[in-house]
Amino acid sequence: MAEKKKRIKEEIEKSTQGTNNNLENNEDKCHCDKNCHCEHECHCDDDCDCQNDCNCNDNCDCEHECHCDKNHDEKCSDKKCHCHEPKVNEINLDYLDIAQRLKAEFDNYKKRNQEIASTSFNDGKAYVIGKLLPIIDAFDQANKTITDENVKSGVNIINNQLRNILTDLGVKKIECVGKEFDPYLHNAVFAVDSDGEKNIVLEELQEGFTLDGKVLRHSVVKISK
Repeated sequence: MAEKKKRIKEEIEKSTQGTNNNLENNEDKCHCDKNCHCEHECHCDDDCDCQNDCNCNDNCDCEHECHCDKNHDEKCSDKKCHCHEPKVNEINLDYLDIAQRLKAEFDNYKKRNQEIASTSFNDGKAYVIGKLLPIIDAFDQANKTITDENVKSGVNIINNQLRNILTDLGVKKIECVGKEFDPYLHNAVFAVDSDGEKNIVLEELQEGFTLDGKVLRHSVVKISK
């Protein structure tokens, strides 16, 4: 009987000792700071006002349990800790700066391409029109030599249609007879004495044309001197 009471007493003491150890372990597990935001469960007793289970340093603002110090020069050895990495806002600003630079470069690229396309189109148009001008000259010469009125009428119709097309493309004839000689518009091949004003265009020997305000071909003229 005495041995049975002794055995029961020992079991009660063991049970009491285990409970005390659990309480001590729960208290040891909590090392949290009130400003810590780690997402861990707390095993503290009711007197603990934190709700986390971590050992984070006060200077650490990452969401992982580590013992690093942001103010230290060396990098944290904990791979899960991001304390020494750039802030999200700083990274976003870097990406924003890159995006803005790329956008500006792309806008400049589009403008350059538009200018190149416009210049290429105008150069091609001027080249084709330049090839058509001798045909207009041929129609004018034919109109002066053809005696058959029906044939002459047909030639004039074709000539007028071609001239209308050139007008739609921006081609204009340089008016020169009776105007003062302009070296930027006229090409003088004859100069004759005259009782009137000097440097006046007396006769047009070949028509001149402009394209979009630029001289496509100078007028060949005879002027007074």
